[in-house]
Amino acid sequence: MALFIKKVLWGKCTGLSFVDGTPLRVCKNQRIHIHKTFKGVTECSMGWFFGFTLHLICNERGELLNFMITLGDVDDRRPLDYKAFVEFIYGKLVGDKGYIGKNLFRDIQ
Repeated sequence: MALFIKKVLWGKCTGLSFVDGTPLRVCKNQRIHIHKTFKGVTECSMGWFFGFTLHLICNERGELLNFMITLGDVDDRRPLDYKAFVEFIYGKLVGDKGYIGKNLFRDIQ
């Protein structure tokens, strides 16, 4: 699947990129206490969930530039610390309020 995405859906950075994260729920909230495979519960803007977070970077045409899957309790800004995630991104990177932070602002200047 990852190979298909990289070959067919991959785009090129144009100087304007958008980053966002979305929850990947593993099970319903009613089953959290009996689910043993993935541990950890976290809260997002839509309430509590159990699972992972998919972080995406795309250009203004909607073409994927990069993606990363993290545990659900990882801060939205954390993937931007990894050089491989933002290696080929240049210009402006636009994100929602979950990406605001003093350290990130200092690092991108």
